[in-house]
Amino acid sequence: MATTPDKPATTAEATIGVYMQRATFESARGAYMADLDTLPTGPNTIAAWIGAALAAYARLTPKKRAAIAEALPAEQRTDSRGISRTFRVDPDILEAVNAALVADRKAGRWRSRSEFAVEAILWATENAKQRAGGRLPKAPSRLPNRALR
Repeated sequence: MATTPDKPATTAEATIGVYMQRATFESARGAYMADLDTLPTGPNTIAAWIGAALAAYARLTPKKRAAIAEALPAEQRTDSRGISRTFRVDPDILEAVNAALVADRKAGRWRSRSEFAVEAILWATENAKQRAGGRLPKAPSRLPNRALR
């Protein structure tokens, strides 16, 4: 987190709520597990993995995000209802997501923070799948907390 005279460093966290299909979340869990073994460093919790996905997606240009969103596979609807999950992320990540949403809106794409997050998760999952050789592992029912590398 950046420290400036008007913004001292803190250990504060922000939360982001994401409404997604269960299959999207299960795929993200598998992508997180795959990245534990394919990336030399990186997030060691699913919340940190989601935060990294959001941060990376927010750094892209509105034009690049629009192209990615167009190419992403649609969410798999396996249930009549989706699921809601809340993740704790660094406040700077939430600020970057909000700024990206404003930039996207000015470029003509309107969507909610949750929709932005789903795009970021789907994109990060596809990237993890490519790094893992095209196949993601099935995550255990309980993910490890602070997984070891």
